[in-house]
Amino acid sequence: MFKWFRKNLDLGCRLFTTDKSEFGTAGCIVQKDGVRHILTCRHVVADKDSAEPVESSRVHMMGHGGQSIDVGRVFEFGSSDSPQEDWALVRLEGDGAAISNRIPHIVGHLHPKPFALNELSIGMKVRKFGAMSKLTAGEISGISISLSEVNDEDSNVGMIQIVPFYDGQHRGEKYDRFCQKGDSGSLVVSCERPCRPVGLLQKRGTGVIGRGFAICLDEIAKNTSIHLD
Repeated sequence: MFKWFRKNLDLGCRLFTTDKSEFGTAGCIVQKDGVRHILTCRHVVADKDSAEPVESSRVHMMGHGGQSIDVGRVFEFGSSDSPQEDWALVRLEGDGAAISNRIPHIVGHLHPKPFALNELSIGMKVRKFGAMSKLTAGEISGISISLSEVNDEDSNVGMIQIVPFYDGQHRGEKYDRFCQKGDSGSLVVSCERPCRPVGLLQKRGTGVIGRGFAICLDEIAKNTSIHLD
């Protein structure tokens, strides 16, 4: 059962650390060792001085009423070696404990099993709700790609590329871009019902207007022993 979140906290709300040096989006709720966490991107919770996350740093979400609410602390994060490691877990505490896996305008029920990388296909329609660009639709245009052929970004080998898509059926969707700055950490899901997780939005692309790149959620889950709440 899904409930309205206490104090207007939704997944898709703005997420940031106390120093507010970076901000991004609260992606999804996962369980690790029986404890609930928010999954987002590593760079979203990085410290302003070191550009590295600091374990136990307090993390806040911006509620729909504009209030900043302490929801937990940085608990675990990937390495800085590659974009595929750009993930972080925020352990939910206090007011954060009330948050569940409901994403505005997207899901009534979120399927707990993410797509494996080999289950994805070119042309597959996806959606996301981000802190900045809100509800957008896209289609997968590349899987496990190397951007060195596009714009010399060799470090993005293995990413899922998504370009904007609009089918005229979903009110409120923006279709000139899939993402923008501040959407990092958004959960990308399939358009089919029930919605299945595809990936964690890692960055917006250069060159092609509105393009974004996501990390396969199944790969994160396998490497971190997490599962959707």
